[in-house]
Amino acid sequence: MGRSQPRIATRGTLRCRTQTPKALPAATESMTIKILSLTPTQKLSGIQTPSTRSMIDLTPVSTADAQLIFESWGRYPQNFARLTARVFADVADAERYLLNLFASRASMALHIIEPGGTVVGLVKAIVTEHRAQVGYVVHQPFCGRGFATRAVETLVTRLEATPGISRIWATCALDNPASTRVLEKCGFELEGILKNWVIYPALGDRATDNYSYVKVRQSPAP
Repeated sequence: MGRSQPRIATRGTLRCRTQTPKALPAATESMTIKILSLTPTQKLSGIQTPSTRSMIDLTPVSTADAQLIFESWGRYPQNFARLTARVFADVADAERYLLNLFASRASMALHIIEPGGTVVGLVKAIVTEHRAQVGYVVHQPFCGRGFATRAVETLVTRLEATPGISRIWATCALDNPASTRVLEKCGFELEGILKNWVIYPALGDRATDNYSYVKVRQSPAP
């Protein structure tokens, strides 16, 4: 498969609404799109644009959400083909995942919630010093609806407003064009290829190459 060329897509103004999450997958319908805007003290706030067609909510993930994550997307092997985590055999696996996720107190994670109120994935940022590594997962039946792009875009906006973070980056498999499109739409630029970067347990124990995508905040001149 040919390499995706780096590009930056223009972004509209997003907004969304808050809902009570449901755990189990549900069918979605074509609805008016909203885009998100998070503040440190609120779950969600935002603005609606008439040109959009789908809608998501984002709510903070906590270490008490293991059951919700397991039931909504963590028990389905198809969601782990390009994840460094193994499919969760039980809720205890989801609990360990959350403990690792929040090993750094500065890290962030948000549930992705589709219009009917069902949790369909997660977007996260592992923060280490001035660097924030973004990642996400969307339950396969809900892929291709723009949910990942909306979620990543919103999280990146929050990271860009966080003092001390000057490098926002993400990696994805070379044979995962859907993820390269998500990152490019959110303004990431292709930085290079990381050789033998990661092992995807669902694909065996062989290390594979990844693209590295980055958004860099320029430091002011001294």
